[in-house]
Amino acid sequence: MSKSMIDSLRTLVSQPWTHKRLWRAMIWNAVFLLLIPAAYAQTTSSISGTVLDSAGALVPGAKVTLTDEASKAIRVSTSNGQGFFDFVAVQPATYSVSIAKPGFEAWTVTGIEVHPGDSLTVPKIRLKIGGRGICDGDRRCRGRVAHLR
Repeated sequence: MSKSMIDSLRTLVSQPWTHKRLWRAMIWNAVFLLLIPAAYAQTTSSISGTVLDSAGALVPGAKVTLTDEASKAIRVSTSNGQGFFDFVAVQPATYSVSIAKPGFEAWTVTGIEVHPGDSLTVPKIRLKIGGRGICDGDRRCRGRVAHLR
């Protein structure tokens, strides 16, 4: 760069209105960067529930499978010591939830419609004692099937 170009850039940067524009641009960029996580949080959802047996006792250690009914993509979790499970960052779609545990009949609910920002709880999860509680390779569980619509 020539000396005259450098001098003209120094003159341009030293003008007060340029500093104001620079600060304004930096503030808008900071605001934009801070809003990105908030916007992302509004596009995903969560699905949770508590697994109980037919007597109402908590069922820890049950295998919980979340299946996107359109793409057949699956996510697997396990109910904790209080029988609770939670799937976070769930994309909007229609899902099914299957629950299996040895010694109990498998349980499935289909047609769970998830919209951006939803926090859904799967109601009335009651596993009946008996059965093998197995989900086969086709991602279908033998046992009780319910439909949410």
